[in-house]
Amino acid sequence: MNRFEGLIAAPFAPMSASGDVMYDRIEGYYDFLEKNKVVGAFINGSTGEGVSLSQNEKMRIVEEWTKRAKVKKTVKVITLVGGTSYVECIENALHAREQGVYGIALLHPIILSRQMPNNWRNLYQEWLKRCQNCLFISITSLFCRVASCP
Repeated sequence: MNRFEGLIAAPFAPMSASGDVMYDRIEGYYDFLEKNKVVGAFINGSTGEGVSLSQNEKMRIVEEWTKRAKVKKTVKVITLVGGTSYVECIENALHAREQGVYGIALLHPIILSRQMPNNWRNLYQEWLKRCQNCLFISITSLFCRVASCP
């Protein structure tokens, strides 16, 4: 993992007036960030929209951003995988890793549920185990931790 410095943008998912994600606009959004010398895009919720996106929308957004990043290789893609479902958080993280994101940001599930491990430490260890070889950013109300995954 290489260190990088510069501006990381938190782009909104491009949406139509009816609320549909306009995936075809992501390529142009990437190019706009690149033209303005932005080094990273923190997608899928860093603006607060993540909780309103469906599982499929989040995954497709990752696919579109990483597709462009694989071609251009100038803007690093970091995605937020947190949400209210532990299972979906893991699925999002695995999918993001498979797509080649540079980093995964984890906002732990808001509500403790029957799906979750008994404590936060186990939860984070599970994420780290499943989502190796990427930048891992842990965001909670108490701290923010950036680490390279084992």
